[in-house]
Amino acid sequence: IVDKSSTLETLSFKEKVPFMLLHCELAVETKGQKRGMLEMRKHLASYIKGFDGARDLRSQLVLVESIPEVESILSNYMKESVTNTENPSTQ
Repeated sequence: IVDKSSTLETLSFKEKVPFMLLHCELAVETKGQKRGMLEMRKHLASYIKGFDGARDLRSQLVLVESIPEVESILSNYMKESVTNTENPSTQ
């Protein structure tokens, strides 16, 4: 039996971001910039399953080529999520 309370599936988006970035860093460190980021695209897409706006976010993440690009996309998503939570009428 798997204890899902200890898996990434139960974490909030904000809690997952450090894991996502660390995973990117390790991939680039071990496989190089191009290969590491190409392989990370599918992993990044799986990290965001089930979150509001995942489809749009996934469409951006599957095109990333660098860690700063990932950071920017994730940062923008978190800012938009906070704005949409504070102003539900804008959705």
